[in-house]
Amino acid sequence: MTKYEELCSAFESMKKSYHERKDSSLKFVQWLVTGFEKYLGCPDKQVKYVPISKTPSSSLSHYLLGSVHLDENSHWHFGVGIRIEKPPLLPLKETVILDIVVDRREGAFVVKLAALDDEFTIHEGNTDEAEGFYNFAFRVISSQYQTAQMWNESPESERKIGFQSEGSRAK
Repeated sequence: MTKYEELCSAFESMKKSYHERKDSSLKFVQWLVTGFEKYLGCPDKQVKYVPISKTPSSSLSHYLLGSVHLDENSHWHFGVGIRIEKPPLLPLKETVILDIVVDRREGAFVVKLAALDDEFTIHEGNTDEAEGFYNFAFRVISSQYQTAQMWNESPESERKIGFQSEGSRAK
């Protein structure tokens, strides 16, 4: 085998490894979000994927593949939008958008909100481990409403949680 063929082989191996990692990560993200939706007890169509790589907006709804991107540290970022509303008396609604980071490590996934330090190690299919993250995300969202001093009185608003500020990086 020539040196060039060795490079081609290494490239092919890297590509295959990347796609296997991507596929398993996307499968995990889908499982995680479905579980979170069940944990919250949301009505149908209240939880959706939102792309984080662009300016996140609750008006955008994507399939999982369109909402996930890989950052420069090889962490998967994706957004989850949860529509909060109390019909029929109050026509006001708000979409909470979470910036979630997933990294595969040692046979499990490490999950966190991008701008926060708390990390949760979750093995795929382990609902007890996932519930720790669900409880944390719920407390973070709830605390936003308990400490809120202002309300955007528009009929539909957004609240972004767990977003990194310019220049910060996921760990």
